[in-house]
Amino acid sequence: MWLSEGRNHKREESRIITLGVSTAGFWHFASLEGSLRGIADAGVKGVEFFPYPPHLESSTFDTYERNRVRRLMADLELHCVSVNFTMELNLMALHAGLHELAMSEFRKAIEIGSDLGAPCLVLPVGRLHSLMPTPEDLALEFLCEEVGKLAEHGEKLGVKVGLETLPFEMLGTGRKVADLVERIGHANLGICYDCTNTFAFEDPAQGVRDVADHLILAHVSDCWADRWAHTTVGAGEIDFPAFAKALDDIGYTGDVVYELMDGQDPTPRLKGDVERLVGHGYRL
Repeated sequence: MWLSEGRNHKREESRIITLGVSTAGFWHFASLEGSLRGIADAGVKGVEFFPYPPHLESSTFDTYERNRVRRLMADLELHCVSVNFTMELNLMALHAGLHELAMSEFRKAIEIGSDLGAPCLVLPVGRLHSLMPTPEDLALEFLCEEVGKLAEHGEKLGVKVGLETLPFEMLGTGRKVADLVERIGHANLGICYDCTNTFAFEDPAQGVRDVADHLILAHVSDCWADRWAHTTVGAGEIDFPAFAKALDDIGYTGDVVYELMDGQDPTPRLKGDVERLVGHGYRL
């Protein structure tokens, strides 16, 4: 069982170069500017940017606003490590209108990422309907074509696409997502491994080793084996030192984003959580 493995091993050095924080947890507690200031005040330099209300509406986030946010990040000595989007979108939707909406919003997110200097887009592809699921082979065939199109769009704009592990069985392990990435075979496509999204299905430390050849971003937060969450460090059962060691073992030198999204204000907890992550082997 992976709940306690690695709790006590000591960490002398980490190859992780950036610990970032997502703006999503601040949605209903602070403005976009306030969330960026809160992240900077916690001593963090990297930001995962969520272009979603109430912070902003992607369709009206024009060039002026993008430049304003980029200037603000520069003033706060922040940089954008990734752009993410909501799992409300579903690339596996067979309804043409819903499907095109998802593709359109993901294209906009890639364009926003390019303008903010983000090296990658996190791509949560959606889910199969629990009562009337699309046959898995058809859903995968559909995904391969559409994810390939988004990877192509991102390549033109200098933004890699990171297919995210999700808390649903079809893409609930690193190996399953790696198989899909290898099946698509696009050079601009990689994997964003989220340790809480896979925790119900596998040991995240092993899962991240399984995606070593494709890993371009990692997400951390806490949760429980029987309850999905993105909550504060130490509240749940994630073995953060073991996950950090796995990243070191595969020679990962990219970004790690802390996604604190649990319906509570992250501001009073963020600095302490960051300090705990640093103590577990993650670095600013």
